[in-house]
Amino acid sequence: MKIWITSFVFEDKEYSGPNVFASSKKKAQLLCNIQGLTLEGELTGIDEDLFYLDALEIDENTVYH
Repeated sequence: MKIWITSFVFEDKEYSGPNVFASSKKKAQLLCNIQGLTLEGELTGIDEDLFYLDALEIDENTVYH
């Protein structure tokens, strides 16, 4: 299973869409077409250095999404 990045337009503004889970680009495109999303590409990795994880101040109110 692969993760596909999507986007959508609402009131002339582009937003990041939900991630689509599909085994191929063809299946991901089909799901996007059904849901009115634009397929942007496959998520292949996340570079944790971009998030400066060591600089986060964590307390009891910290919420991760």
